[in-house]
Amino acid sequence: MSDGEAAGWKDTDRPRRLTDLWHREQEGVYILDPHGGLIHRLNETASRMWELCDGSSDIATMAARLAAELGGTQAEAAAALTNLLGQLEKLGLLAPAPGGDAG
Repeated sequence: MSDGEAAGWKDTDRPRRLTDLWHREQEGVYILDPHGGLIHRLNETASRMWELCDGSSDIATMAARLAAELGGTQAEAAAALTNLLGQLEKLGLLAPAPGGDAG
């Protein structure tokens, strides 16, 4: 089970960023963690996933988009996405998965 699945993310969930303190550069996205005072740098794939976490799309739709844009299958994209979502949620950068454990 991936970290995302352990956190309770489902295909119908709509991930939403909890901070507007981020900036895109050519090499990826930088996120300022207002609680921990840290800056997180995401690689290009994770950066695209972060940009899609605006609450408007569900995970299944996001995975289909990522597969089309970045290559690979929708299942591979969904697995990578839920893994990243679990990590971002643990860092307090995403709203908790509905029904998931926020801690």
